[in-house]
Amino acid sequence: MDEQLTLFDDAGHRPQTQEDAVLASAVLRDNARHGNQPAAAHTRTVSIVVCSDSAGELLSELFRARTDNSFSAVDFIAVASGRQSSQSRASATRSIRRLTLPARAGTSLHLRAGFCAARGEYIVFVDKDCRLDLPTVASLVSALDQMPRAGMCGAVSLPDTPLRSFRVRLWEKVSGASRPPVLPAGGLPVPCIDAPVFALRREVAEAAGFPATFLGWQPTAADLSLRVARLGWTLLLLPAREQSSQFSRTRRSRPAAPGWYAIFCVLMSHRLYPFLSRGFDLLASLTVAILLLPAAGARLLAGKRPALPAPVTAIMLGRMRVVGVSPASASATELAGWTGLWCVSRECEKTSDEPRRQDVRWISRRGISLDARIALSTVAAAAREKACSVFRRKEAAGPSRTTAGRERLIRSARRR
Repeated sequence: MDEQLTLFDDAGHRPQTQEDAVLASAVLRDNARHGNQPAAAHTRTVSIVVCSDSAGELLSELFRARTDNSFSAVDFIAVASGRQSSQSRASATRSIRRLTLPARAGTSLHLRAGFCAARGEYIVFVDKDCRLDLPTVASLVSALDQMPRAGMCGAVSLPDTPLRSFRVRLWEKVSGASRPPVLPAGGLPVPCIDAPVFALRREVAEAAGFPATFLGWQPTAADLSLRVARLGWTLLLLPAREQSSQFSRTRRSRPAAPGWYAIFCVLMSHRLYPFLSRGFDLLASLTVAILLLPAAGARLLAGKRPALPAPVTAIMLGRMRVVGVSPASASATELAGWTGLWCVSRECEKTSDEPRRQDVRWISRRGISLDARIALSTVAAAAREKACSVFRRKEAAGPSRTTAGRERLIRSARRR
């Protein structure tokens, strides 16, 4: 990919290599941290990467509408496959850079190319021909700023009407987690987004990486979010506008759960590739599905909807705990363009909150992934707790029998 990637500015001047982009990114970060910013405020540099054939036109509109002063610098990058005609119609401003990849380049290559060319400390990735405005970008970045351990914020999955009831049942199964103290009491209000878009910290993108796959945008984003969670960072998922309004009208007593099937996809869909290195995960998934089919058929024959058992849900989620952040009041959900954030974080077994990068390296060296190891350790921990509870009962019953035997011996000796 390094030989095929071509970077060039809007005026068609000297091509820029990946090494130049990385060096420019480091220089920009150093200048932003030391010399070119006021001492009173923190400088936030943002790069917007649009992966679409008409990305140049969209970024031109964003650049012309730039009136927000919340960022010190905004880097616009357009990624397209082949030499599309939309690039020639784009604005000729030097603030918009274009990346041209081969026609058969996949989504992961688009994301990686945009990341290599990005210069900001926050990178916003946008897919399709969506209409993204700068206030939405400011909301995504501000949400990451409010939570230092949040590494990714955005919409992972789009609405899917037939699976809404499944998401509600899944939310009811695992809604016992408590709200972490780092979140505000009223949640983090951000605008609704009807397009796949997410924001990443630069250090998170460098640690997680963009592996070359043949999957589309949503599975790639889901796998990326899973990698971010593996490293110990917190995810902030955004529901789409259609789902948020649907759930706010029907279920105001509890937080809307539009992002739950996305979380399910985060944990399951990444096992589709590659089959050779993750064959155990595929075998485990098929085994669970085969075991659940009879139970689902029995519930269907009884006139009930099939639902996942709580232990199976817990095993699939592993050691990740999901916390829903609801609005401060029920009337807040009726406001147009308002939605809550869904916070997904992994329970830390250690006191330190440092990202565990050895997990990602461990996956690349072994054939079994971290998810399967977490599932097996969860089952082993449950079995160990069950065995310990049984042994505790025996130990509690043992001394009582011994004491009773001693008392009988003492009484018999006294009688003699």
